Amino acid sequence: SLKCQIAILENKVASSEAMIEEMKEEERKHLKNIENLLGKLEDTQEQLSKVTQEKLQIQHIFEEHDQKQELLILDYSNKITHLMQTISGLDTKLKNMKHINQTECR
Repeated sequence: SLKCQIAILENKVASSEAMIEEMKEEERKHLKNIENLLGKLEDTQEQLSKVTQEKLQIQHIFEEHDQKQELLILDYSNKITHLMQTISGLDTKLKNMKHINQTECR
């Protein structure tokens, strides 16, 4: 009968409306999840940027330190060379003085 068909159609409409509400709720949940994930992504990108900046700063500090160490080593090397030349010169003078002393004593 017509009343039965209307009742069946009304039930289908009600069921469809309930399904639509469930789907809307699922969509809201998914959208909220997407927003949360986007927030986390933004935080992670910020952290990555900070870490990258810190890495560059540390790298710069180490490079600066290496350059200073290189200059110190070069300076010490030059001082050692100069001291070796001084020692060699003094050694030569000492030998000459001993030679002169031996010559005078004879």
